[in-house]
Amino acid sequence: MLTDPNYSHKKNSTSSNGNSKPVTHFKTQSTEELFKSFFGNRNIPLDPKKFENPPPQASPIIKVFHCSLEDLYCGGTKRMRITKDIYEGTGKPKSVEKIVTINIEKGWKSGTRITFEKEGDVKGGMIPADIIFELEEKSHERFERKMNDLHYHAEISLEEALVGCNLNIETLDKRQLEVQVDNVIHPGFVHVVKGEGMPLRKKNDTMGDLHIHFTVKFPKEIADKSKNLIKEALSDCDY
Repeated sequence: MLTDPNYSHKKNSTSSNGNSKPVTHFKTQSTEELFKSFFGNRNIPLDPKKFENPPPQASPIIKVFHCSLEDLYCGGTKRMRITKDIYEGTGKPKSVEKIVTINIEKGWKSGTRITFEKEGDVKGGMIPADIIFELEEKSHERFERKMNDLHYHAEISLEEALVGCNLNIETLDKRQLEVQVDNVIHPGFVHVVKGEGMPLRKKNDTMGDLHIHFTVKFPKEIADKSKNLIKEALSDCDY
């Protein structure tokens, strides 16, 4: 039983010092009566399910999907097939297929995850698992990606290394990028082209850089006459 804080005072006629004292009397009420005292006679339905613990959710299912550098540079879509089992109480599952679409954003990296909630197997007493697609970047035959930058390897002759060279590089969006290098290309030299790397996610107007590395081809033989000319040409160079 619950008590009502409304009480009345009565005088005690036989207190020890001859003075009367107020005595507190509590009026007992049932839960229903106390509820009505606060809310009146309104009929407020209570849903017992709101007080139940929700059923557990099955562990997420992780699937890998592959994207080329071109996909991650330009953006695009991929259609993925999901197959799930639905248990309808007979014990034998029913297999259902569904096609979902992943919208690839420019600048995504390996490890990016896309979640399709509750698209896993349907079993009694459990919330279906989430399906998570995790991006894995494909290797590329010409470019290597490091964060938001691209790295390219060019093969040039010894002559080009000494006097400069012009490169024509096909970009990931099929443009022809002309790069002129006037420096002496020594071992370890890297030429950087600003703004020709990967787009930054959510900042597609900002791009990483293109790093060009060089491999120099040396002649197998040099004629004696040419050797003398080379010596003469290089004798006045700063090293």
